[in-house]
Amino acid sequence: MRSDHGWSDVVVRNVSRRGLLLAADIPVTPGAYIEIRRAPFTIVARIVWAADQLMGVRLQDPIDIDGFVAVAARELPRSIGKVGHSGGGSRPVLVERRSADRLADSRRDSSRFQFVTLGIVLACAALLIAQQVGERLSAPLDRVGSALAARP
Repeated sequence: MRSDHGWSDVVVRNVSRRGLLLAADIPVTPGAYIEIRRAPFTIVARIVWAADQLMGVRLQDPIDIDGFVAVAARELPRSIGKVGHSGGGSRPVLVERRSADRLADSRRDSSRFQFVTLGIVLACAALLIAQQVGERLSAPLDRVGSALAARP
């Protein structure tokens, strides 16, 4: 990441099409612009908020999340043997790679949750509609049954 303090390492904690959650050991100021490079991506962003070592940034242009995460996956074998740390902190480089895996797992799990939730909502709606139709059809049939029972 390049900021007013020069170049420094950051850990990407969360990715969306228009924003990132970053962790860095350098002080940042909300409203400042930064540049993030992760080959082949060059991302320009504005810091929206900062607390402790975390910051939320809004991207100038939307990014391809799958491509961004795939870059981390391709770099995984090279980073396994590294002894160094990211950002001068105590987190090994491998932690960043695992967070990319967690991001992919989280996206898959949330898609499954959405699908199951939508299925449950649709099933409940179908049951409610069936109950309403049954009630509306049973009233005239009850009257016909009562009228036939009253006949001598």
